Amino acid sequence: MKLLFAIVHHEHLTAIQEALDRHVACLMAVTPVQAHGPEPSLEGSFRGTPYRIRRSRLRLEIALDDEFVDAAGRAIASAVTPDEDDPTTSCTMFVVPVDEFEPIRLRG
Repeated sequence: MKLLFAIVHHEHLTAIQEALDRHVACLMAVTPVQAHGPEPSLEGSFRGTPYRIRRSRLRLEIALDDEFVDAAGRAIASAVTPDEDDPTTSCTMFVVPVDEFEPIRLRG
């Protein structure tokens, strides 16, 4: 079993969900995050003091069986098409092995 983490822009979420639904059986959690990286940021000014405006992103946590990892990576990559006018990174993915997991079932 593997855990795939992906940091994506908000506007790509629907396309990623549709691509994963077509190609892969998986469990996915979505969390809002503030990305920090080499992409150019917007700058604002408050009472003459400049500050950086970071674009918020989404962190996808996707649990997959080993045989679906490559298909999930390809599905995400195909859904996140880079825009030629936007030089920022559209997606960053990490795959981490899961040695053990425990499903919890609630009764009642």
